[in-house]
Amino acid sequence: MNRSVTVRMLHSGKRSLCYASRHLAALLLACISISLIGCGNKSEQEKIDEYNKKLGPQGQYADHQLIIHWPTSGFFPKDDSVSLKIPSEFLDRTPIEKDKKGISRIYFAFPYPSPLFRPAPKAAASVAEAIGPRARVFVVLGRDTWYGQARSDTYREQGQNRDRYHRDADIAGLERYSRLYCFRPDELEQPAVRQTMAAKEADDPSPPHCRINRHQAILTTPPQASHDSESVSIVCESTGCTAYFLAGQRLGETGLTFDELPKWKEIIQPVQKKIDSFIISKPAN
Repeated sequence: MNRSVTVRMLHSGKRSLCYASRHLAALLLACISISLIGCGNKSEQEKIDEYNKKLGPQGQYADHQLIIHWPTSGFFPKDDSVSLKIPSEFLDRTPIEKDKKGISRIYFAFPYPSPLFRPAPKAAASVAEAIGPRARVFVVLGRDTWYGQARSDTYREQGQNRDRYHRDADIAGLERYSRLYCFRPDELEQPAVRQTMAAKEADDPSPPHCRINRHQAILTTPPQASHDSESVSIVCESTGCTAYFLAGQRLGETGLTFDELPKWKEIIQPVQKKIDSFIISKPAN
């Protein structure tokens, strides 16, 4: 799974926590996560003032909202700058990450769609399931501009490598390319290979001397997707999946379990709409 989603969603215990009011909890945890200010004995307003000073021109915290100003990325001739005003209730426990260029990522925690809610499994089947109760959808929003259909096309080209992937059945409108494993005639006689081939699923579309692994797969929107907002790419590895999508005019990422793949629209589309609602200035046309 993508390192930013997996690492952030596991909530590293290395960072100490500092609590203030309910509305300032996300803010104060953020300041610790990026080593901006300490807890000390300062008043809440002093901590806010110092935090805003450290954020610089790209960010400001006020009235229980985090305001982010991302300048143009320079990837496209048009102005793709964007500003977001985010209520603290939708921010993750450590909501921002910085680098030399300023604020590089924003971390969100949205309510899990109630129709899909289910308790966390007793025994986690993957890293994605081990992160905690499925009451939250954790999203990383990066500063870089989303490449939209071009990104999906890139993943599709990778999936069309017939030496590594095989075109599999679609899932909820997404093209699926599953990892392909093939064996020579002499290898098919080996006990381990025979065991592997015996576990081949009945609906596995690969040739007789091959089998696919659906836990290693690439899923993308079809080429006819007309808008970047419709373009979604999902990359699955043995531990779970990472979905990439447009949100707030930037690249969003979230983790999905394998059994959530058929429900990706119910999970991702509400997140897209919510983040889009935080936009206070849009790129020029």
